Amino acid sequence: PHGRRRGDRARAASLPRSPPEWVDGYRAFLESALVDPALPLKRALLGIFTPAQLVRALYPLQLDREAPVASVTPNGWGRLYLTMRPHAHPRQWPRAARSRSQRGGP
Repeated sequence: PHGRRRGDRARAASLPRSPPEWVDGYRAFLESALVDPALPLKRALLGIFTPAQLVRALYPLQLDREAPVASVTPNGWGRLYLTMRPHAHPRQWPRAARSRSQRGGP
């Protein structure tokens, strides 16, 4: 009677699936945040989150604003991105670097 029943599996907390059109935004978010892995999160995410938003976004990840960028797990980056989308103003979202073909230049 005790223990796991047949068919029960331990499930890892997974991120909700995001639409494919968010891939470029996620890439831009990572590129802007991962410039320097030793940088504290409060500096790496400056301009994206307000200080209060950053504290609230990092709380579920059990990270401090002074923690280095390298301390965030891949799952943590996904959670930060999904937190950024509804809470940070779209003007604050990092933009993907445009290639020369997109700019129309040589």
